[in-house]
Amino acid sequence: MKARLRLLAPLLLCALGLPVLAQQTVVRSGEHGGFTRLVFPAAANRSWTVTPNGDEALIDFGSGVTGLDLSQVFDRIPRDRISAIAFADGVLRLDLACACPVNVTQIGSGHVVIDVSDPAPGASAPPPAPAVRLAALPLRLIPRNLALPVLDVARRQADVADPPSREIAAIPPPQILRHPLGTVPLLPAPDGAGRTRRIGPACPLETLAAEMLMADPEIALADLETSRRALLAGDDRLAPRAVLSLADTYLRLGWGAEAAMILRSHPRPDPDRTRLAALLDGVPAGRAPRLDPACGPATALLAILDGVSIDDWARSDAAEFAAFADALAPARWHDLGDRLKTGFAAIDRSDVLLGIGALTHATSDADLATEATGTDLAAVLAVTQLLESTSTPRAADIDNALALRPSVPPGPERAALDAALMTALVRGSRPALLTELVARDYFPAADVLTRAMAELPREDVLDLAVRLRPALAPSDPLRRRLRDLFLDVGLTETARGFARPDPLPEPRAVDDPVVARDPWLARDLATLVATPEAEWTARHRMADAILARNAAVLPSTDLAAADSLLLESRTLADRARALLDTPAPPTP
Repeated sequence: MKARLRLLAPLLLCALGLPVLAQQTVVRSGEHGGFTRLVFPAAANRSWTVTPNGDEALIDFGSGVTGLDLSQVFDRIPRDRISAIAFADGVLRLDLACACPVNVTQIGSGHVVIDVSDPAPGASAPPPAPAVRLAALPLRLIPRNLALPVLDVARRQADVADPPSREIAAIPPPQILRHPLGTVPLLPAPDGAGRTRRIGPACPLETLAAEMLMADPEIALADLETSRRALLAGDDRLAPRAVLSLADTYLRLGWGAEAAMILRSHPRPDPDRTRLAALLDGVPAGRAPRLDPACGPATALLAILDGVSIDDWARSDAAEFAAFADALAPARWHDLGDRLKTGFAAIDRSDVLLGIGALTHATSDADLATEATGTDLAAVLAVTQLLESTSTPRAADIDNALALRPSVPPGPERAALDAALMTALVRGSRPALLTELVARDYFPAADVLTRAMAELPREDVLDLAVRLRPALAPSDPLRRRLRDLFLDVGLTETARGFARPDPLPEPRAVDDPVVARDPWLARDLATLVATPEAEWTARHRMADAILARNAAVLPSTDLAAADSLLLESRTLADRARALLDTPAPPTP
């Protein structure tokens, strides 16, 4: 009876008109260089209006947002931009302590992002609310050095074309809003003026691509084994749902070729997943329709990878793309960063990536520290000791080590600093930075992987091994250990990229004290090859081909590996044919 009353209690409260507490959505905050950010999760396709009102900004979400928990907002931010915050009846009120522009976006994961940027230079107080709201000139992202001249030209053209009325003259001049990361000036078109957002069937990839791109590849790698185990149904058939689940895991990892391969085994292959797999793998689109950047930030990112024209890119929302790209996981930036830079360079829009994501945090000797005539030895020893004395290194200690390292001369101090820095980065799970520093010869790839195998879980070692495989020497014995790790989790093709399977042991030669030993019959191939080449027969050439095949290392790329195997096959076939055509020598 009591259980039934507990179930009926909410219904009775509603019937009596008593309030029922709804679950509050927690608003989280963060302080960045040049702007303050508020973030909270919400359902997709939310709409809002931002109304400046003197020293406050009102963000009206309507009925789509019912309750926000603001108790943690000022735990991580000061009150120099936002002095107070309140929420009631779907309206979020920000009390501003400066003439700070407010920019609201919703990224692919559904999170609503509110950025309150530093005021434009020269602004002393928040602008008054405009008497009349007019559509603004739809200007796109422009270079920093052209921002003010373009505004002056636009104003002069407006003055000549249409003398302002008193109401229009009362509107303050347009303000330069900053890039979401506070580095590149933006003049976004209010209310999407001059830009059409396509939805529905015209944008089939946006939702799927946003979900896959926003996923963390390192988490997906940990889920890979579970997805593989669920692939087979009880009757030894591939379960269709498990096929899609494994394909999605591959897509979250960014492994387009593997996702495309498993999708072919589905009874009804999903064209959207297949297209996304091809885009991630860099396969040309062929006759597939071109992607429209106006569909959303995820489609815009894929369009850049696919090769978009400057006219098509003009339909994208640059501010929305910047917020989406900045939220990508570091591992995703490691995979796609170079392709994005190439794509934007092709349309002369490299400025879009300034201050965004992992590309901002990529370190170089010039960024880490200016070249110094000398470094305080005590500082180097202190940083080295701090890194060596903890199993969970602090980010500040790692940054200090990176700043000191370029000016430390070669010697025992640099060697100790490098060893401590490498261990700290391994323990801190910083694969992208480790890969970059290996490429810059801070430490060998083999040392990093050896340390990772002693410190990290197997999933993290496999991820780091894939990143550092090109830096491993072809003859490095560590390649065989890594090959065995990949074989243990069933990734046979990836394992072959590290080392080819071990050859079968050759028969042991037994010396006969009575009969003279024949190297060919005893399978002593090394002795045959040691014979002067002028005395070689078909048997000597066959032995030479076998030994060369056993000693060869399979190339890392698929095409080169296939070409190497084909050449080996042809060589062995030619030597075998010559051996069959040659009469056997007389038995002694």
